[in-house]
Amino acid sequence: MQDLLTTVVHGRPTSNGMKLLILSTDANLFRDESEVRARLVNYGSIAESVHIVVSVRPPSPRGEKIAATNVFSHPAVGRSKVGKFFSLYRTASRLLASGGTWIISAQDSFEVGLVGLFLKIRFGIPLELQVHTDFLSPYFTQESFLNQLRSFLATRLIPLADSVRVVSKRIQSSIEVRGLIVSEKISVLPVFIDPNFFEGIGRAKIFHAKQPFTILMPTRISREKNIGLAIAAIKKLVKEYPDIILKIIGEGPELQNIKHIVQANGLRERVIFKPWAKDLREEYGSADAVLITSNYEGYGRTAVEAMLAGVPVVMTDVGVSGDLVRDGETGKVVPIGDSEKLMRALKDLIENPKERELIRREARKSVAKLPDRAEYFKIAGAAFDRMKQKICYVFPKYHDEDSTHFAYQSEFVREITNHYDVRLIVEWGNAPKNLGTTASFSGDAGTKFGIIVQAILRILIARLAGYRTFYVHYSFRAAFIAKIVQGRVCYWNCGEPWKYRRNLFRETFERMTYHIIDTLVTGTEGLGRTYASHYQIPSSRISIMPNWIDTKNFQFPISNLQKVALKQKLRISPDQKIVLFVHRLSKRKGAHYIPEIISKLRNTKTTVIIVGEGPEKENLNLRFTIYNLQSRVRLVGAVPNRDLGAYYGIADALLVPSDEEGFPHVLLEAMAFGVPFVASDVGGVRDIVPSAMYASVVPAGNIDAFAEQLDRMLTMPTATRQNLRTILKEWVTRYNLDAAVAAFEQIVG
Repeated sequence: MQDLLTTVVHGRPTSNGMKLLILSTDANLFRDESEVRARLVNYGSIAESVHIVVSVRPPSPRGEKIAATNVFSHPAVGRSKVGKFFSLYRTASRLLASGGTWIISAQDSFEVGLVGLFLKIRFGIPLELQVHTDFLSPYFTQESFLNQLRSFLATRLIPLADSVRVVSKRIQSSIEVRGLIVSEKISVLPVFIDPNFFEGIGRAKIFHAKQPFTILMPTRISREKNIGLAIAAIKKLVKEYPDIILKIIGEGPELQNIKHIVQANGLRERVIFKPWAKDLREEYGSADAVLITSNYEGYGRTAVEAMLAGVPVVMTDVGVSGDLVRDGETGKVVPIGDSEKLMRALKDLIENPKERELIRREARKSVAKLPDRAEYFKIAGAAFDRMKQKICYVFPKYHDEDSTHFAYQSEFVREITNHYDVRLIVEWGNAPKNLGTTASFSGDAGTKFGIIVQAILRILIARLAGYRTFYVHYSFRAAFIAKIVQGRVCYWNCGEPWKYRRNLFRETFERMTYHIIDTLVTGTEGLGRTYASHYQIPSSRISIMPNWIDTKNFQFPISNLQKVALKQKLRISPDQKIVLFVHRLSKRKGAHYIPEIISKLRNTKTTVIIVGEGPEKENLNLRFTIYNLQSRVRLVGAVPNRDLGAYYGIADALLVPSDEEGFPHVLLEAMAFGVPFVASDVGGVRDIVPSAMYASVVPAGNIDAFAEQLDRMLTMPTATRQNLRTILKEWVTRYNLDAAVAAFEQIVG
């Protein structure tokens, strides 16, 4: 066994940064020579470190670093059955609280799985449930009331797991038929058995002269193993073959009862009992058949060992039967509880040595297809790789025809689903489609109170589903609610809200939210410093994530024909220069400055296209009339973000006269098309533009400066304009989606 410990992990431990927490009840881990210990140490090859927490009774074994690997054992001591699981939770919690990227693997889907679920909810860590028992078998639930409770518990836990690992295709099929979890989240990983351990046993059997015919049953002697069925079959068989031997190797609660049945049926000379031994190779070597009579099995390790040892298997239709053990081909399979058919299957083997040899050869071929040690842990690692960190992403609003910067959020969410398990909540509107998110929730509650109630319920449900990290875009209420339900909250806000007076309640609420969240995310370093100063937020709790633009998709080709068509649609003559305004028509965005700026332009052959809606629209129309500018202005209303490219395609300059900004996405859009701009020197504007545009970043509200810079751009020589266009298009590439995703990963971990 020590050889196993020293040879199982020949490769390097993985450097993926993932820590694996295994929850177990098998105290054999603390025995130096145990097979459990040898098997679990292999997990060190697929994780940065592995921590195995085992619930035990006093006295407490010693936790340790196992075999100088990156695998650690941790005893969780409890004095009662319930106490053991509380201790399991507490010990595991201390490990998870140390930080890092963790995955939890619970070694059953019952009590240990429930502990895993509580840990998942508390820490927002992906949970794998291992299923070793066919808990959906009717024989399992009929056995005891406790098994009924366990089956009920498993059917509730499995849908909440991030991954389910089963030991046989039988269990996989039963879970899929019940629809407990999607097939993509189920992996089949048989119990690993080292085939080299049984090397040579089959060859030894040829020279092993023995009489009589020996049937071997290595088993735990308990109710579900239905050893009484074997006794009934042997009683029938000895009438024709009085010299056969049934050798039962094992211990368990039904031992004395089975001995009594053997004696009552006069089979004391035919049935031999031996205690369990770790090494059964000699027993397999002297056996003519191996018998399994269980009412249910998750796998059937004994069957696989027998096949590796070259011993024909006769078994009930449980575990690996139908998969590895196929009736008449690689073994004999009989219905559960049918002693007559069981007797006939054994009789066939006794009477047909050629069939025994054929089954022996085919069985070896069947088990040869099982994964070797490297493949086994490659499969296990792949299952963990599919378990992504859980992120709940919250939009305040979204619509398919959205004309605001929120439209870009769908692109970002679609991208991060490649790296994270994303649950999307849209407080108002509809959820974007085909994003690859685990779940998307949206709604239109109609009232502010309704929206708040919806947000509370959805965030609470997400938290109970194990989503602990919340990335909230602009919604104070969602950030506050997520923190109240013990979430880890990363809150994005990028602007200058302190420039405008709020009512006392809102100001107090927002300040409180800034102080209880875990991380404030904003667009530029300069804005980060301003937020820190204004709201007294420690700089350590502020992170920077720039806006982004997908230039490949946004900067689609605009043909001259399309440009001419759009100008004709807007009734703009070909010789006109075009200034574009794309924003909400509000004072914050400087819409009220537009009439005066236009009136001061020296170049009168200029048309201003205004894209957007907002409270200043009526006032603008009135002032355009007063300034006699109706012929020089086109108010086109809101335009879906996906259709804005055509407007940038015909623009000669972009006007951004905002009194308040954060990281204006319109500047990225303009730069993607090589459109120069004049923008207010507010928020993070100067931080995100190339130095070639510094002269066009002017004081907010300075009408003359805006008009002067616009005139300069509209009369710019062609060569100068082309050079500036190249600079802008090259500069904006730094604000790409990959850079934003990288910043996001740094923020959420």
